[in-house]
Amino acid sequence: MKLHLRRIQPSDFPTLMSWIHSEEEMVQWSGPWNFEFPLDERQLTKYFLTETLDDKIHRMQYMAALEDSGEPVGQIGFSRIWLRTAAACVGPVIVAPRLRGRGLGLTMMREILRIGFDELRLHRIELVVFDFNKPAIVCYEKAGFRTEGLLREIVRMGDTYWNWRSMSILASESSAR
Repeated sequence: MKLHLRRIQPSDFPTLMSWIHSEEEMVQWSGPWNFEFPLDERQLTKYFLTETLDDKIHRMQYMAALEDSGEPVGQIGFSRIWLRTAAACVGPVIVAPRLRGRGLGLTMMREILRIGFDELRLHRIELVVFDFNKPAIVCYEKAGFRTEGLLREIVRMGDTYWNWRSMSILASESSAR
């Protein structure tokens, strides 16, 4: 399946909300600090349509859509871009539930790396992923990310704590270039 990334629009919010069915899914997708469950258009508007957080940090968010039909199949973006240091953080990232396991996440990741390294001229791109999310970790490793460390018990979900794996890729390591 060929896809392209396009800037996220308010018309995408109902689709995005339909992909998130629980608080756990929401936290896996976006981390514990950006949204409250259930998602609503007010929260999504505030997050996705605010591109400048202050004078030094920016974000860029995209929907992944099939090239032939334009059907949205995922969401990916930079939650933080530090132009001064030529670095960015990828997130949130989600593939439509019915299409998981087909390689779309890797295609989306390669495209966001191309944007980051070729268009934005970044030096470093990082992300965090919950350590139990093995399919995502495999995807990120295939895209060239390397594990830097583990943030132990960083998120509380119910009565348990979840760990984050910190990963990054440098421009010189990217095969997307």
